[in-house]
Amino acid sequence: MAQKAAPNKKTVTEDPRYVHAPQSYETGLRAMQEHKFEKAKLHFQKVMAGPSKELIDRATVHLNICNQHLDRPSSSQFKTSEEHFDYAVSLMNVGDYVGAREHLDSCSSRIPRPTS
Repeated sequence: MAQKAAPNKKTVTEDPRYVHAPQSYETGLRAMQEHKFEKAKLHFQKVMAGPSKELIDRATVHLNICNQHLDRPSSSQFKTSEEHFDYAVSLMNVGDYVGAREHLDSCSSRIPRPTS
């Protein structure tokens, strides 16, 4: 008795939707850790279009976090120079050295220089 061949069905590892969803999720997580919330948001939205319910649930949580960060007032809302400095230090503590330097540079440009 000959066995019938299974219909031409793609396995999970061959389906590009299953391959790209975890990659987009990982890229979104990396962008989120770098405080690039807009970029992370795009990757999490790609995951939401994928077939994996577990990744969709996780991406939804991270997408909400990105939206909360993007809705916060910008760092220009600080009242004192100490708040500016503390914010820059907090950026350094999470490894965002570029952001910290940009923030310190923008703060230092606002400080009046003594005239000689």
